Amino acid sequence: MNPTELNLFKTHFTELLSSSLEKEENLLNPEEEISGDEMDVLNQEKVLQLDHRLMTRQSVYLKKVKYSLEKIEQGTFGECEDCGADINLARLKARPTATLCIHCKEEQERGEWHQKDKNRHSLKFGNVLPINQVNKSWTVNEDKNALISIHSQDLDYADTADF
Repeated sequence: MNPTELNLFKTHFTELLSSSLEKEENLLNPEEEISGDEMDVLNQEKVLQLDHRLMTRQSVYLKKVKYSLEKIEQGTFGECEDCGADINLARLKARPTATLCIHCKEEQERGEWHQKDKNRHSLKFGNVLPINQVNKSWTVNEDKNALISIHSQDLDYADTADF
């Protein structure tokens, strides 16, 4: 990355930090007291909760901005922390605080989605009977994940009251 591009990122990060400090001071010192009827109080509390969530998200982002500024000072800004390759400039323009190249980030997300799918699968089908415990009079189909499906026409609806 050339020095002009690096300076652009540096000024962008410092501007973000300075503007966010002003916003944070305004949010931390609310000028209004919570008052009114029950609906007004609930609405005001909901707004305060939303402001708190936004401040929390903003503080996480500001940590990433500070980390990016440190990387600029160290001379490692724009390098992938996983493989050491240069992060594409288009990616940095879209997400200036990116620490991984697109290939490493995709690999990381694939692993995260695989883990989520694994957890979702076990929760969704946690109460399915093992194949060897299914009533033999039912038509049972076994899929690749060893889950069963029972065709509704094969069930005697009088016996399904226990389900």
